Amino acid sequence: MEIDQPGSGNERGMVMDAQSEVKKILVLLTQWLWLIILSAVIAGVTAYYISIRLTPIYETTSDLLVIEGSSGSSSDYQDVLISDRLSNTVSDMMTNQDILQEIITINELDIDVEELEKSIEVSSISDTQLIAVKVEGENPDKIAQIANSLVDVFIERINAIQAERYSSSLSTLASQLRDIELVLDDINTKIAELDSRIAAFTPEPEGELLPQADLAEKEGLEAQAIQYQSIYAELLTSYENTRLAETQSSANIIQLNKAIPPDKPIRPKVTLNVAIAAVAVGLLAAGIVLLVNYLDNTISTPEQIEQLLGLPVLGVIFKHNNNDNVISQASPMSPTSEAFRSLRTNVMFYNTEKKLKTILVTSAGTGSGKSLVSSNLAVVMAAAGEKVTLIDMDLRRPSIHRYFKLPNDTGISNWFLDKGLTLKKFIHATKTDNLVAITSGDLPPNPAELFGSERMDEILKSVLDKSDVIIMDAPPVLPVADSLVLATKADGVLLVFQPGKTTVMAVRQAVRGLKRVNAHILGVVFNNVKTRGSLYNYYYRDGYGSTDSSYYE
Repeated sequence: MEIDQPGSGNERGMVMDAQSEVKKILVLLTQWLWLIILSAVIAGVTAYYISIRLTPIYETTSDLLVIEGSSGSSSDYQDVLISDRLSNTVSDMMTNQDILQEIITINELDIDVEELEKSIEVSSISDTQLIAVKVEGENPDKIAQIANSLVDVFIERINAIQAERYSSSLSTLASQLRDIELVLDDINTKIAELDSRIAAFTPEPEGELLPQADLAEKEGLEAQAIQYQSIYAELLTSYENTRLAETQSSANIIQLNKAIPPDKPIRPKVTLNVAIAAVAVGLLAAGIVLLVNYLDNTISTPEQIEQLLGLPVLGVIFKHNNNDNVISQASPMSPTSEAFRSLRTNVMFYNTEKKLKTILVTSAGTGSGKSLVSSNLAVVMAAAGEKVTLIDMDLRRPSIHRYFKLPNDTGISNWFLDKGLTLKKFIHATKTDNLVAITSGDLPPNPAELFGSERMDEILKSVLDKSDVIIMDAPPVLPVADSLVLATKADGVLLVFQPGKTTVMAVRQAVRGLKRVNAHILGVVFNNVKTRGSLYNYYYRDGYGSTDSSYYE
């Protein structure tokens, strides 16, 4: 034997509720699909119209390679970090105000620095030593000139900055080298003079053999020359090392490709703009539809009645195009007449142990079609063989006489006043066998007091003696107290609601009022339900197949 795990029923219920909500959303979107598509089409056409009239904007690109000089001591990872920082620095420096002003001067541009800066984008390409220089504008040739001149000016600026870093040291070392060279030249000159004198010296027969003073001076000069040569060598080494350091530590910026005039504009992208506008507005329209439905405080589905009030929905009457007549009488084979027969079956078999003899049909507010429902329900019950008396208890806005084309000079209100009159005086035959109607008659000022009197009980007893079922068409519950009084004298009450019109608050107030007087509420009738694109049409078609739409609006 299979045993359900605890909570499995709740989980299945939650899944079914979720599926039901998804289905409702899909049906709702299907119902308003025409509006969503229309909104998307209008947005797309508008976007196309605007896009083709926008000024085309072109873009050209020049790529730069930044090679950072190596110090010879840093690690590869540090070199990567230095290169990345250098690329970012170059990106910022290229849009310097001075450089941009020079670009304006070179290219004879009739714009200011701020406007030019907005048209230039300098960005480092991630994980590379490349920098992309992009320039946008309306003139393809002009933006190519701007991009190339920007690169040229910037490279010149960078070279000048790099040369200036070591220029002072190199200049000092070069000056010192020149000074040493001059000293060495002077020493060498003096030594050469001494060598000449020594070579030309002729010793005396009894004198010195060599000029000792000259030799001593030459020896001293040669010692000085050696010292200065050593100093010169050290300075020359420092000079060369400085030049080498300048070369090694300087970053090289190479233009990999020159900017060329583009053939096609980058903006406007007509196709993309149309697609984005259509999709965005379509989604917005769908969101508005869902939001309006979410904020809608009217009763829209039978499930709401069952969830909010715990009342069954005994009938769903679709909107039809024969509202001036009793459709069950005028078109007995129509789908609407079939819906009323289904309502009749649900009402007649509501309680198999005790037959309902007096049925009150009312609504929460006006305009729900409760008179239409009571009239058609009376016709289909009479067609089933029941002796039915339809009484117009709406002594404020009576309408039964209009549906059945009956006179209304005397009616139920007159019977209250004249106790000597019999039922035959007030009943009107109809085109349907077994169905008679009692119209409202003259409209009294105090219907509720009449309905609560003992005379009302006597009238109902007299009618029941001649009828199997009494159907009373009563005023709405909320505006007046008439229905609350009549509900205490009926075996059952049918509440008629119209989807999209009757609010949740009105439904709750009506049911609360009926329950306070201990009325027996049989259930709810949904009347005037739209079939085209609605949730009901979806269920009806899905459950029973196609219907004859000629009866519907």
